[in-house]
Amino acid sequence: MAITIEDNYIIIEDNDIINAVIENFGYAKATSFVTLSDTPNSFVGKAGQYTKVNTLETALEFGSPSGSGYMIKAIYDTNNNGIVDSSQYDITTIAALENIPAYSPATASGYIADSSNLGKICSGVSLTAITSGLAGNMATSGEISNIAWSWSTGDRLFLNGVIISKTAPTIGYVQQIGVAKNATTIIININNIILL
Repeated sequence: MAITIEDNYIIIEDNDIINAVIENFGYAKATSFVTLSDTPNSFVGKAGQYTKVNTLETALEFGSPSGSGYMIKAIYDTNNNGIVDSSQYDITTIAALENIPAYSPATASGYIADSSNLGKICSGVSLTAITSGLAGNMATSGEISNIAWSWSTGDRLFLNGVIISKTAPTIGYVQQIGVAKNATTIIININNIILL
């Protein structure tokens, strides 16, 4: 048996005898995602969203992860500047026990790190502001960027009081938390403390 398509017909042959000729109504080759009949017909305004099955389970539609807005923005634009971050870092989720501003040194137990308090040793840098009583992420190693920073390439960065600084503290303990890659990017590498 042989099945062929000629012009707009499907031809079924068996031993050189044509058994059926079926007119191929509506046959069309899809050349792109948006030309399929059960998918969105445009990509306009859908940047950062993903495709998901609709609630009737009959077609695909664009959507955002629950509670996070646009997928790319939520994951790859952590400094909310409208540009996808090129940074790569390891993260840990913490439960904040006080309000922690974005890009602040933070402890694993949910406090702002403080070089004058041995109970508040830096474990990472918050990626967003974290409200007391809520969970948030901090980078524990790797590169992070913040357009508000103005470092010089190669600056050694320390926890000084409750901020990241080029100057090491003179009381409490010294803890280097990273190095400036450029003006707005740091490479986090949390070091052990040195008591003063």
